[in-house]
Amino acid sequence: MKSKFVILVLIVIPVLVAKGVLIFSSNTHFIAFAALVLLGAFSGIFERLLVGYIIPTKSMFKMRFLIHGIALGIFGTLLALFSNMSYHPKITWNEFTIMLIIGQIVMIPVSYITSLISSNILRENTKLSKNRGEFELMSDRGAYSIEQGKFIPGRLILTNQRLCFRSKKMDFSQNDLILSETRPEFEEVKYLGMPAGFSIKGKNMKIRVNYPLFWKREIMTQIQLNKT
Repeated sequence: MKSKFVILVLIVIPVLVAKGVLIFSSNTHFIAFAALVLLGAFSGIFERLLVGYIIPTKSMFKMRFLIHGIALGIFGTLLALFSNMSYHPKITWNEFTIMLIIGQIVMIPVSYITSLISSNILRENTKLSKNRGEFELMSDRGAYSIEQGKFIPGRLILTNQRLCFRSKKMDFSQNDLILSETRPEFEEVKYLGMPAGFSIKGKNMKIRVNYPLFWKREIMTQIQLNKT
């Protein structure tokens, strides 16, 4: 319920801002310019809130590139709208709706395809040597902390046997978390005061990753399944 509420708020607020600007901007260029600046700042906060607090279902996680494409389409259209309104403020609500639809049609496939290609390249560059009977459950782009403030990019992988991180730049195989040997205690990793990853108490594992709450839930679920 909390995740659905956050998604609803993050989608509704920009659209309401747009409608307010459309109502008042015919009288001033300043409102459109101010909305452009505020929306640009909010887009970064939007992304951090989306990937920090949302706990997606497994199907939503698999469709995350599509969801990000929808969000990018909304914000890209709004930024273009407010930028245009700074010079040509007389845009109707119907014109805005058409722009939003066109933005979605363009941005969703572009964002989805580029994200998918990037993910596949990362997977190829960070292949996991599997044990007998081991298979991947989920993976995503992440970053591993090797010292204070320094993170190495790579791929976080959850299999039916372990949690591991792989990178082209360093070998992290010695830090794999064997799920059958431990019940991890998670500590939150924050960025700008918002969830951005997790660390595991007593282990040399501090990771930035999108949807950390989802990751923690899936790790604990797999540990419970391994015990049955």
